[in-house]
Amino acid sequence: MNQAIETDPQDRIDSRAFRKVLGNVPTSVSIVTAQDGREPVGMIVGSLVSISLDPPLVGLFVDNRSRTLPALLNSREICVNVLPAEHAQLCRDFGVRRQTRFASSEWQREADGAPRLAGALAWISGRIERSLEIGDHHLIVIATEALEENPACTASEPLIFFRGDFALRPRGGTPVPARTG
Repeated sequence: MNQAIETDPQDRIDSRAFRKVLGNVPTSVSIVTAQDGREPVGMIVGSLVSISLDPPLVGLFVDNRSRTLPALLNSREICVNVLPAEHAQLCRDFGVRRQTRFASSEWQREADGAPRLAGALAWISGRIERSLEIGDHHLIVIATEALEENPACTASEPLIFFRGDFALRPRGGTPVPARTG
């Protein structure tokens, strides 16, 4: 049953209120990378979800207006780099500097060519199993082919997004703003 959900224009929810309320839900922060010809491409993602254990599938949502979306959809392999708290500034830089996204940190090449951030908490590599346009976003389903935790980052805290900014989660505490540089 794949029917569009339609609402009466008078019943529509204000998008600013929607974002503000959902901003109270802390989300993980990852950088998703791929190889587009000779150039690496990547983007920040705050919507990584586990979809299935058998088969192992993860999903992420990408804005339909993203300039990186076509390159991701055409890529053979994708790498999800799960970020530690110390990469808040990299994340900010990655969000605005398209030409220099890969210049400010140490990146390694996966065997499939997808860039892998040396300082990530974990990596999930795979191929796109399917993509589906849902509202103003694409759901990209990734069939996991390899994954690994970074042994160098076992004591690191995850970078999260909370109430419109990157945040740190103190052990056992409430998220607090991540102030860098």
